[in-house]
Amino acid sequence: MAELPPMATYSHEEIGISISVPENWSGEIISELQFRIFGEPETGFEEYFDEYRSTMSYTLAEPDNTNSGWFETLIKESVEEMAQDYNEFQLIKEEQFQIANHPAYVRYYEWTEENTGLRLSQVQSLIKLDDSAFYLINAATLKPLAEKYLPIFNAILQSTQITR
Repeated sequence: MAELPPMATYSHEEIGISISVPENWSGEIISELQFRIFGEPETGFEEYFDEYRSTMSYTLAEPDNTNSGWFETLIKESVEEMAQDYNEFQLIKEEQFQIANHPAYVRYYEWTEENTGLRLSQVQSLIKLDDSAFYLINAATLKPLAEKYLPIFNAILQSTQITR
């Protein structure tokens, strides 16, 4: 396994999240309910991008309904939507465990971007905050960079602290 870079704490008070991220990554607040962090610029992809950076985002969201079992329904329906919407979607692995003492689901998957033909490796996690809210975490990198970034994404995800 690749050695992790030096880490620093990144917090977003409005959504109640604190995480450990590589010191050289940057963060951006997208809205009061979402932030995104970016890895260092990567070379070799100038044909497709002015600048390519792997990315990870955290969003505080509410389910469409809060009926009993909504979290399990969200997990099932979201993967079904991905299979329909993502070109050459391939589910690699699914896991369920606790993150910050909350039920969490994590999926690893790949898909091919239609315009460029580039293969992407992604991690998506759903963390149940309470009976009416959840965190949606998305992390993405180009497949050739997956060996470098997937361990970092996992370390960030495992470092998640809920502060609300």
